[in-house]
Amino acid sequence: MRALHPVLCGKNNAYINGNSDDFTSKLREYYSDFSILNDIASFDGEVLKIAIYHFESSEKHIYPLVNHLESELKVKVSGENWLDISHMNANKGYALQHIQEKFGISRQETMVFGDYNNDLEMLAMADFSFAMANAHPNVKQAAKYRADSNDNNGVEKILELMLSQT
Repeated sequence: MRALHPVLCGKNNAYINGNSDDFTSKLREYYSDFSILNDIASFDGEVLKIAIYHFESSEKHIYPLVNHLESELKVKVSGENWLDISHMNANKGYALQHIQEKFGISRQETMVFGDYNNDLEMLAMADFSFAMANAHPNVKQAAKYRADSNDNNGVEKILELMLSQT
């Protein structure tokens, strides 16, 4: 089993251990800026989220190790290789609800697209909820509609279809 790779996500930066060139290279696909620490356990700054990466499967190799935290923290498999741990209200659905309330947007006027479990709360806040073709089974079950895969421009295709009908 390859190692787990935690990322401490702060307000302005992310922090990782400097013990894996493979992971550091992979991280550049997701994070534009991060700092490498000699000992991540000694970090004493504010952490908004902990993202953990596993090269094979986050659901298989990370989730069983942290699911006991779900009563106190938001624990979400957020991608094939990623798992996020955060405050209970730190989720896309909570954020979307605030946007809807602030701008007077109803669920009937809201369209969202999701592919992994970190999108479940957001999908519940929109009448036009789409699961990508490559979505996790939980997302496909929660969404009302389907879109093509992320790799095949699924979101763009739905938006183009909608614009062509106006």
